[in-house]
Amino acid sequence: MNNRQTLSTFLGIAAAVVLAANANAAIINVPGDQPTIQAGINAAVDGDEVVVATGTYFENISFLGKAITVRSTDPNDAGVVANTIIDGGLSGTVVTCDSGEGSNTVLSGFLITGGSGTGGGMVNSSSSPTVTNCTFVGNSGNGGGMFNSVSSPTVINCTFTDNFANTGGGMSNFAGSSPTLTNCSFIGNTAPGGGAGIMNQANSGATLTNCFFGGNSAVGGASGGGAILSHETGMAVITDSLFCANTPNHVSGPYTDNGGNEFAADCNDFNDCNGNGIFDVIEVAKGLATDFNGNGIPDDCECLADITGNGEVNVHDLVRLLLCFGLPALPECEAEDINFDGTVNVLDLIQLLLQFGQACP
Repeated sequence: MNNRQTLSTFLGIAAAVVLAANANAAIINVPGDQPTIQAGINAAVDGDEVVVATGTYFENISFLGKAITVRSTDPNDAGVVANTIIDGGLSGTVVTCDSGEGSNTVLSGFLITGGSGTGGGMVNSSSSPTVTNCTFVGNSGNGGGMFNSVSSPTVINCTFTDNFANTGGGMSNFAGSSPTLTNCSFIGNTAPGGGAGIMNQANSGATLTNCFFGGNSAVGGASGGGAILSHETGMAVITDSLFCANTPNHVSGPYTDNGGNEFAADCNDFNDCNGNGIFDVIEVAKGLATDFNGNGIPDDCECLADITGNGEVNVHDLVRLLLCFGLPALPECEAEDINFDGTVNVLDLIQLLLQFGQACP
């Protein structure tokens, strides 16, 4: 048998193995086939999907190192996500990946709440799973929403809101962790010790693209970083992202834009943070420098939810947003896309509700 025949035979065997693996992949329904999410994970093998019906599941689950997908029935439906709830009952971390999970371990389409301890909502330890279309809300601990240690998860279309920690209210990255976050929002998280949205430390750094930080608070501590705090050789890489009404400032510690240009620490409104005459992240963030400074929009974005422009965030703005809900931010719905992510969705609704009743200058 010549080399070409040998290669052809090898490829044929490999293809057969892949097809056989795909053919054997199972869908395990919860609670139809297994009573709990953890029972579904226990029964699954690599390549399987655990599909969870809407409802509230009082559990603390672990992926056990398996390359499986655990998802709601429709992770792209905001209503399904909001009603497929994993509640840790304040008895520890809600979701754990600590057995070398990689990108083929997927968590998608859940509301994760009631977590406590290190990484209240989710802990990734020496693991780098994929997390999509999840909402982390009402969790507490070191890294209230998510704690990453020696881990680089991929996090897409997720919201971290109303989580609490001494540091790293929404997310804490530690010991060389490098998560990649795309289309994520950090809203209303609290960390009096700093980094209310994200804390980066010990050679860790989040890479952020098209993310939104609004109303996060690190008031009460000396470190600052209402949105992001990076220290102990931590670093944030920020591209096309928007920061609004974070206190006492937006970012403390070093960060760069997508071109690797490092900016100075302790920026408040990003207006020329490094003294080079450029509107730094506001310019990087979707070219908003003209809007922020030319059209009179406040630097802290506190009135972006005043869609009608009548001086107050009220029911008229809510009606406008609901009429555009689910639609792309075309010219007729541009004002309703409060967080500038291109779609009028639940993230805009959350931001409007956070500002509801607020008077605007």
